[in-house]
Amino acid sequence: MAKKTNGSLKAGLLMVGIRKIIILLLCFGLIACSTLPAFGPSSDSFDAYREGKPGISLVELTPEKILILQQEKLTQSLAEKVPGAQQRLATSPPLEVGEIFRVDVWESVDNGLFSSGNNRRSQFDVTVDEEGNIFFPFVGAIPVAGLSTTQARDVIARALDGLAVDPQVQISREDQESNLVTVTGDVNAPARLPVPVTGLRILDALANAGGATSATYDANLSLIRRDEIYSARLSEVLRRPKSNIYLQPRDSLLVEHSPRTFSVFGAFQEQNKHQMDENDYTLSHALAQAGGLDDRKASARDIFLFRFESAERLQELNVELPSAQFSKGWPTIYHLDLEQPQAFFLASSVPMEDNDIVYIATASASEFRKFVEHILAPVLIAEDAVKTLSFD
Repeated sequence: MAKKTNGSLKAGLLMVGIRKIIILLLCFGLIACSTLPAFGPSSDSFDAYREGKPGISLVELTPEKILILQQEKLTQSLAEKVPGAQQRLATSPPLEVGEIFRVDVWESVDNGLFSSGNNRRSQFDVTVDEEGNIFFPFVGAIPVAGLSTTQARDVIARALDGLAVDPQVQISREDQESNLVTVTGDVNAPARLPVPVTGLRILDALANAGGATSATYDANLSLIRRDEIYSARLSEVLRRPKSNIYLQPRDSLLVEHSPRTFSVFGAFQEQNKHQMDENDYTLSHALAQAGGLDDRKASARDIFLFRFESAERLQELNVELPSAQFSKGWPTIYHLDLEQPQAFFLASSVPMEDNDIVYIATASASEFRKFVEHILAPVLIAEDAVKTLSFD
């Protein structure tokens, strides 16, 4: 009997100690919450930027701001990247070393140097040697490398003057290598295409190659010309007709499947990287594709969109430039409160951009729930176990 009484006394003292621990934990619960695992910055962390803290621009999304965001950014189009002199209708490329072409010579009499009987035309297949010359009968070496076919024709005609009778010269290029463009990459039928005298534009070349294998908003286009590379979205070439420039002989077009992406962090159902599966992709699409907000954790009042903006865009938004600048632009955060009914209309109007980040802050109640689950619950379970032992 005495042993049982002593055991109950010890159990009672232990329960008193546990209750004191519980009281201390409740007193310091707020401090404990700050040490628990988090998904990212709390909503309070953004208050400093709302009050003008330097480093990052925080912009509240309003109908007026969104109208500005919907305007096309003043980025360089393909037509602005490629020098104007290189956008004209392609001319015949100059003759080069190793090229083979045909020379036709006509004379005005039947018994001239090259004519015989009723045939007043003679044909010669010539090759440009390593020194840039061709060898022509009765003339010898004639320099033609670097000349256009028209210029080479005049040079040959002058060389024949005094040898042939009123010579007329025509040049036909047998080797088409110097007049081809290459279309490769993620197209349905990669091809090498000749450039006709009427010209060949980018979209014409892509059509002849069967078109891109992916949607236009997922395709990136690179024009490789000499030692330069000019890149643009295929959708931009379609949207801006001036970017559908003429191709030049020896150009290469590389089409790559390069979908636009965005990342989601914070109180989402799943934190991940996603592809934009539509041309006109908005914030509401992003929230839905990411599985929506986590009801147990998310603060619907605190939806944040992280993006690098240009100085021109921030000036249009009437936002002061942040003190920090990165190579990609100025760090900018857009804020949306989904607890406001109009916010859903706003979210469906905010255009998403490649490499955007969407973050949802954790609700304060969720922090307390984590405190209860991770710290307080184990202590309560221990108290219940002590009670059970004391009754035994």
